[in-house]
Amino acid sequence: GKGVRLMMTDDPAEADRLAEELDALNTERRAAEQRLVKAAQAQAAGHDFIGEKALIVRGRDWHVGVIGLAAGRLCQQYYCPTCVLSEHEGLLHGSLRSIPGVHIHECLKTCDDLLLRYGGHEQAAGVTLEADRYEAFCERLQSAVGRAEESCFVPAQPYDAELTLSDCTDALLDEINRMAPFGCGNPAPLFLARGLRPEERRAVGAEGAHLKLTLRQGGRMLGGIAFSQGALAATLPDEVDAVFSLGRNTFRGVTSLQLDVRALKPVREACAQALEAPDGPAERDALVTALADAFSMQAGKALSDTESIQETGWSALEAALREGRRGHLLAARTHASARRALALADMDVCAHAPDDPRGFVTLLTAPALPLIGGHWRHVWLLDGEAFPGEAALWHSRLPDAQVHVLPRSEALMALARAVDAGDAAYRTLYKALRSGIYRTLGQLAQAAGLEDAQARAGLHAFCQLGLIDYAPSPLRYTIRPAVKCSLGDSPMLAALRAVAGGARQNDDGKERCG
Repeated sequence: GKGVRLMMTDDPAEADRLAEELDALNTERRAAEQRLVKAAQAQAAGHDFIGEKALIVRGRDWHVGVIGLAAGRLCQQYYCPTCVLSEHEGLLHGSLRSIPGVHIHECLKTCDDLLLRYGGHEQAAGVTLEADRYEAFCERLQSAVGRAEESCFVPAQPYDAELTLSDCTDALLDEINRMAPFGCGNPAPLFLARGLRPEERRAVGAEGAHLKLTLRQGGRMLGGIAFSQGALAATLPDEVDAVFSLGRNTFRGVTSLQLDVRALKPVREACAQALEAPDGPAERDALVTALADAFSMQAGKALSDTESIQETGWSALEAALREGRRGHLLAARTHASARRALALADMDVCAHAPDDPRGFVTLLTAPALPLIGGHWRHVWLLDGEAFPGEAALWHSRLPDAQVHVLPRSEALMALARAVDAGDAAYRTLYKALRSGIYRTLGQLAQAAGLEDAQARAGLHAFCQLGLIDYAPSPLRYTIRPAVKCSLGDSPMLAALRAVAGGARQNDDGKERCG
């Protein structure tokens, strides 16, 4: 092959030509791999990881030379056994990669009669089968993989020792390198450091695939790179634990220590501490957005009560979290409820919509219903319903889920009261609209002496009552002919006032007067 010829030639011109050809082939391979992985990730986004523990993706005429690389990439990303199949002339050629605890070759033995040929070992295998046996193969493989212990599918990153960033010195790296060369059978040692603060976090590389970091612990700062983790740049919290290997990086002639970061985990206590602050403008604005989204989503739809919606309490949530690791989505509209939930179990935390399709227990702050999907089995409304019919809307978005409505929280009631500025304030807002021209919501809110969230609620109310035509972003509005109306007749203000002063509930879900 060209690689062997390159290593053996004595002709510099031939060596240059072969090197260029090999580089071009490698560039082509990387592009093919990226296209394949992107197509496979699109399929994975809709996969039910809770019901089907193996990820099986299929494409027509995918490059068989890179399906193994793609399977490895997906297996690492989703931490589950992965099979990538390429269809060509009625046959499926596949490559499989697995995780510790799931012997993929043993799993394939259960499919023996369906396969033309297969081979491999505990962590990797290859298969060929007729395309019309695809459904039977998937069913059989999922059944075999599903017999593994549930704990096998929980991502885990082993490490060799715990240290601090102050321990990471050139002298330590020199000692480590005495054990080189590193590779299969002699991996580089991995270290855990706790309580690191990301001072810099940005996506780098092609399409922002990788994460560039500067991590601080006390007075010590070190740069790092987390390959294939660029998506974390926008969501990484202010304090993390990290597993990494230690190396050096040379840039513009300067050589420095660098962390090769393998895994990052938010510090649970730091997440809880961030929720200690009282609800503020962001939470009030999110409540207005939730109400506006609800009115839009309910337009023209009949949402009836369903057996998949039930009132419940915090004790039921605590018991459910003790029993299962996956399928629970906890929706919080206030800091108090989010903080209470976070104390119950270890869980992922994200804002607006879940960012992991695997369905691990997730605490969702400021939920945005139009963005939410997946195969969740249980949704818990931690603050109760923020508006009439909210539970039914959740069920329409997640039809596989049981929706559990907890008692309406005092914090949510206070949030609704803070958003509702009152009729007198909204009359002032309406007068400001009629007497001036405003290019931004902030300008309008300031003119009326309101917070942005209060002004947004008023604008939605005016639009619902036919007083204005209104588009939020960018701010556009047209004053319509005045009509006699009551502000409380608008669905926006009616919903806020129902939450703020409605019936209160005991922890067992039963209503009581208050």
